[in-house]
Amino acid sequence: MNKQNINSLERAVIKKYQKKDKKRKVKMKISGASVKKLQKIIKEK
Repeated sequence: MNKQNINSLERAVIKKYQKKDKKRKVKMKISGASVKKLQKIIKEK
């Protein structure tokens, strides 16, 4: 394999992981918000 092929493969892998990472962050934000809502409900009871 030449250097150009290796570089393009690296970029492809990095992009894949960035997409997965973004999805994880979005899920974390959603779960964080829902946890806060649950805590409010618990405090009210």
